[in-house]
Amino acid sequence: MIWLLYLPLTTIVCLLAFPLAPIIALFADGQGDVTLSIKNPLRLWLTPDNPIEGDSGHFERWAGFVAEHPKIGMYVQRVAWLWRNKAYGWRWTVFSTFIGSDDELLQCGDSETDNEPFHPGIWFATTSRNPVKARWMLYVIWPTFSGRCLRLYLGWKLQSACKYRIQHAENPAFVVPNYTAMFVCSINPWKERG
Repeated sequence: MIWLLYLPLTTIVCLLAFPLAPIIALFADGQGDVTLSIKNPLRLWLTPDNPIEGDSGHFERWAGFVAEHPKIGMYVQRVAWLWRNKAYGWRWTVFSTFIGSDDELLQCGDSETDNEPFHPGIWFATTSRNPVKARWMLYVIWPTFSGRCLRLYLGWKLQSACKYRIQHAENPAFVVPNYTAMFVCSINPWKERG
């Protein structure tokens, strides 16, 4: 299984995010863009779907700090975003998997499993019955402590592709789009229940 090969490599690039994030954040301009060239390998530690300042939730979390410390606040916010999304670009591009519109997705378990809204369960999906070629997902939400739950997400992020196909299953003429699924290895026993 290629996931077992990717896991130690992902661990290495995630650990490299800690010393590299403060350096990468120095290359940000005032508009949230990074001035590193497209071919610069440091770009693999960025988030391709968000600017280096983060998403709206990250902006809200850091708004007070940035206002109180105008000289370093935005820099610290950028570093925190890269630490929060360690090796995101690697997992989005290098370790991701492509799900074609005609690829089969086999699912079992509860597709409503989620921490927000809280719905405990286990959900498994795979792209193939062949264990060598298969790209898979294991998603578990289970209560742990008061107001908290275990969130286990392993494999590739197939959730969106699966839910999209479930929602459009009634329309056989509907074309399911191609999808790129990120590599994921996340275990959080303290995830908030929503």
